[in-house]
Parts: sequence; structure tokens; C-alpha cells
Amino acid sequence: MRNIIKNEVTGKDFFDPKENYLGYLDFALNGIKELQYKIIALNVDAIPIPMTGKSENKIVATLQGANKALIISKGKRKALVALFGEYKNWIGKDIKIVADPTVKFKGKIVGGLVIQKSTQQQGR
Repeated sequence: MRNIIKNEVTGKDFFDPKENYLGYLDFALNGIKELQYKIIALNVDAIPIPMTGKSENKIVATLQGANKALIISKGKRKALVALFGEYKNWIGKDIKIVADPTVKFKGKIVGGLVIQKSTQQQGR
């Protein structure tokens, strides 16, 4: 194990890209820039908060064809509301998830996933 005090700390030090939720590293480490999915279910999961031992309830979307669910952050929620209205309208909708290396968290660039309008026809 490397000493993270002396070396640069990256997202890999805190988030395992093999966990149950899609994250930026799932895209970036595999050279993926964007993917299209259909939202097939919404749930509330207790999501662990890194390095605190605590968890927080978050809306999580199950995506058709994805092996991991997507945590709906505040930014993703705003995008989905702008695209489709209230959450009851999200199920069955196609979305595009884009890996954006410029996403900031607490003022630092960390990379993240951004939801955009799908370029696929609805109902496919």
C-alpha cells in the first residue's frame, strides 16, 4: 500500500470503482466518455459517506443494461427535473450519462458523471 500522505491523493484512494454504484472512475478507467441508459427503477439506499463511518439516504436509479446503480446527487436531480419534471416521471426515460473531468466537489476538480438528454428515441 502506498503512503498517501507523501504522494498525490486521487479519487482511487477513496472510492472503489468496483462498488455497487456508477462513478466517474468506472468511465474514466475504461476510456468511456458517455453511455445511454433507460431508468427502470428508483429506490432510496443508505450510501456510505467516505471516511466517516456514517451513511446518508440517497435516491438511486436502476439503469437498464448497467451492472451498477446510479446515485442521484443534487446536480443529477436538478438535471432530471429539468428534463422530465418530478421524479415519478423519470422511470422509463432514456438518459445520457457523460463522464466530465471538470466536475468540482467542495471547490476541487474531481471529475464526475453528468446527466444529459438522450440522443436515443424514447420507447426503445
